[in-house]
Amino acid sequence: MFKYGRKEQQISIDSPIMQLPKSLVESLEKGWAASFYNNVFLSINEDRFSKMYSQVYSRPNRPVNLLISLLVLKELHGLTDEALIASLFFDYRFQYALGISDIESEGICINTLTNFRLRLLQHEAKQDEDLFEQEMKALSEKLAALVGLDKSLARMDSFMVSSACKKLSRLELVYRIVTNMVEVLHKQEAAHVTEAFQDFLKEGYRSTLLYHTRSEEAGSKLEHLMEQASELYTHVNRLGEYRNTKAFEQLTRLLQEQCIETEEGIRIAIEGSALKSNSLQNPSDPEATYRNKGGKGHIGYVTNVVEVRDTKKNLGLILDFDVQPNTHSDAAFGETFVQESPLSDEIDVLAMDGAYYREETVKAAEGKNIELNFSNMTGRKAKIDQIPVTQFEMNDEHVITSCPAGHQPIRSTYDAEKQIYKATFKKNVCTSCPMLENCPIQQQKKNNTVRFNETKRQSDTMRSKQGTDRHRELSCFRAGVEGIVSAIRRGYGVDNLPVFGFLRSKMWISAKIGAYNFKSVFKYQARVA
Repeated sequence: MFKYGRKEQQISIDSPIMQLPKSLVESLEKGWAASFYNNVFLSINEDRFSKMYSQVYSRPNRPVNLLISLLVLKELHGLTDEALIASLFFDYRFQYALGISDIESEGICINTLTNFRLRLLQHEAKQDEDLFEQEMKALSEKLAALVGLDKSLARMDSFMVSSACKKLSRLELVYRIVTNMVEVLHKQEAAHVTEAFQDFLKEGYRSTLLYHTRSEEAGSKLEHLMEQASELYTHVNRLGEYRNTKAFEQLTRLLQEQCIETEEGIRIAIEGSALKSNSLQNPSDPEATYRNKGGKGHIGYVTNVVEVRDTKKNLGLILDFDVQPNTHSDAAFGETFVQESPLSDEIDVLAMDGAYYREETVKAAEGKNIELNFSNMTGRKAKIDQIPVTQFEMNDEHVITSCPAGHQPIRSTYDAEKQIYKATFKKNVCTSCPMLENCPIQQQKKNNTVRFNETKRQSDTMRSKQGTDRHRELSCFRAGVEGIVSAIRRGYGVDNLPVFGFLRSKMWISAKIGAYNFKSVFKYQARVA
C-alpha cells in the first residue's frame, strides 16, 4: 500500500541535534543540509511513484521522498551503500537534510535501498517508464526556477560511460559462455555434462586454454572452441529443459553473432572485423555495446547532456540528459532532443559539435526558432572556393528565382517529395559570367543546370556561418560544456559504476546528475548570499 512521506520538519526540541551548541546549529541551518531539505527533499513528487505500489490495504512502503533523497545524497558525497547508512545514523547533517528527529524509528537499512532500486528497475522493465530519471529532471527544473535561471542559452555534449564488466578477448568470451552453460548443467544434473565438456569443470583448464596459448595458435583454438560451443548448443537443445536459462540464451546469441552456418549445418567463426558493435561483449553485462571513438575502443554506454547556461549568473544546470547504448550516435541524440524534449521549446540558442548535425534536427530547430550552432561540420568537405547553394535566391514555394550573379533561370522546379531543387540557365549567360569558375552549376550541351537537395542546402547554410564572429562566439561557448563532462567524471565517479546492465547504469547516472545540479545551485546561493 502506498504511503506518503513527511512534508514537514520533525526535529523536536529534545532532538540530539537541538542539543548542540547554538553556533553549530546555526552552521547546520546555513549548510548544505538545510538547502537539501528545502530544495530537494520537500520538492520530490511522491505521486509519480505511487503506481509502483499496491492500491489495496497492505504493509505500507518506506517514504519515497526519503529513499529518493538518500540515492542523491549517496552520489553527492560519493558514498557506498554501507557508508551512506552509517552517515544517516551518525551524521546529524544527513538527518537534518531528511527532517529526521528519531532515526531509529525510520527502519532504514541497506536492504531498504536495494529493494527500492529493484522496484524501480522492475517498473521500467515492465512499463518502459523511467520514474527515477523523470524525477531527477523535474527536480533540476525546480532548482532552475529557484534561482531564476535564464534558459535562452544551451549547449550539448556526450560522453562514454564504461561498463563495469571486464574487456574480454574473443577467445575469453567464448570460453566463459561455454563454461557458464556447462556449470548450469553440472549443478542441475551432473550426468548431463558429457565427456566432451568435462575439461571446463577442471581447475586450471582456463589458464591452460587462455594464457598458455601462443598467438599463432589463437586462431585454431578459437575455431575449436567455437566447434565445442556449437556441439554444446545442440546437446542442450536436445535436452530441452535448459532452453529458458540465461546461460543458454547467451550461448545461442554467441553462435548467432559470431558464426555463419553452412548448408551442411556446420558453424564457422566469422572474421573479427565482421563482428557487429552490438554483439555480446561480456556475459556479465549482455547489454553493453562496443564503439570506437577517437581511436579508442569503449564497451558500455553513452550519456548525452544539455546544459542550460545563464552567463549573467555564471551558473549552468543540466536540464536534459539521455543514456543509451554507446552505438547511439550524437546526431540521433540531437534530433531527439530538438524534436521531443520540452526544454527545446524554452531555449533560443543551442550550441553543439558538428557530429550532431542532421537535416531533421535543423528543420525542427527552424520550426521552433532555435538558433543552432555547430562548432564544426563533419562528413564530406565542401569544394574549396565553390559558391554555396544558399546564394541561389528562392521564393516561398522553394523555387529558384535567380543565381548568385542575379540571372533568372529559363525554368525552375522543386520536387517536394524528394526535396530536390532544380533550375536551368541559358548557356551563353553562364559562359560570360565571372562567377562561373566557382559556381556549382553543371554545364551541358544546350543549357546549364543546377541541382541539389535539401541536405546540401542545409549543410551549406551551416557552413556559411563558420568564421563569423557569432559562430566563433558560440563555438567557444560550446567548448565549455566539456568542462562540465570533466567535472562529472572527476567528481562523481561516472567511469566506475559499481553495477552491470543498462537500466542500473542509467539509474546511477541519473542520480549523479541530480547531485551535480543540487551542488551547483548550493554553491551559487552561497556565492550570492
